[in-house]
Formats: sequence, C-alpha cells, structure tokens
Amino acid sequence: MLETYRTRSFINKISLQQLCRKINKASGVRLPITIPTRAISNLYDMYSPKNIWALYRLYKDDNTVIKQYIKDMISENNIFRLLYDIIGFSIGSSNKYSISSKNISYLTTIDEIDDILKNTEAKTEDQEFVLEVYKNYKHGITDEWGDMGIISEKILHLKP
Repeated sequence: MLETYRTRSFINKISLQQLCRKINKASGVRLPITIPTRAISNLYDMYSPKNIWALYRLYKDDNTVIKQYIKDMISENNIFRLLYDIIGFSIGSSNKYSISSKNISYLTTIDEIDDILKNTEAKTEDQEFVLEVYKNYKHGITDEWGDMGIISEKILHLKP
C-alpha cells in the first residue's frame, strides 16, 4: 500500500497510472487509469480539481512527504491550481470562497506560495479570482461578521 512508502523518491518514480490506481482504491476518487505509460510525477500536469487531497489523505500521518512533493512540483505554471485546491467554499443563499490556515499548512506554506507568486501574474479571470481569494486570506480581510472569504451570488466553475 502507498502508506508504507515514505520517501519523496518513491513519489517521483511512481507512474501516474500506478498512483491513480492507489488513490482510486484508497479514497474512492475515480481518476482515469488509461493514460500514456510514461511516468508523470506531477498531479498538476493532468489536473483535476481537488485530487491533491486524495494524495494528502494517503500521507496525512507524515505530511512532510506531501509538502516536499508539492514544493518540488509547484511552479509559475500551476500555482493557481494549487491555490484553487486550497480554497474551500460554502454554499447557501450566497456562496463563499475562502482559505483556511489548516488547508495551507497541510500542503505548503505562505512563504512558498508567495515566492512563486512574486514571479507570476494571473492570465485569466479565474486565476484573478483565485488570487483575490488568496490575498483576502493573507491580508486577513473580513466582512462585517468577522468572516473571511469572497462572496459570489452564483457557483463559480473555475478553471485555473
């Protein structure tokens, strides 16, 4: 089982196909298994929102492995995908998109995110929205009830 392997080198050597099978079995998340046989070690190459959480659950007892994996994989090309994965949302009469400090601490650090963002600019409206949610969190901006997050009247189907 994947839990028995605790090294970054294992994550880098495993093929995406093998990883998809293990995630499917462990979490019930249905990832496509029919992919090219070449090894792809970056989940953000074949992005499906929130899949990083299935991998995190496999390593939750030793999250240094997942943090190192993310640190090695995240770049200017996919930082908005990581941020989107960190964003939580609540649905009600309005929809709130926010970041919790727990979600960041599980996967990375603010310093690592900021190091990448200083060389990155949002290219789409979806990326701009994701960045706005992150800045809202980072600067501690709250509404009149003390809650953080960006409110939207409709559910957004973002493609960062």
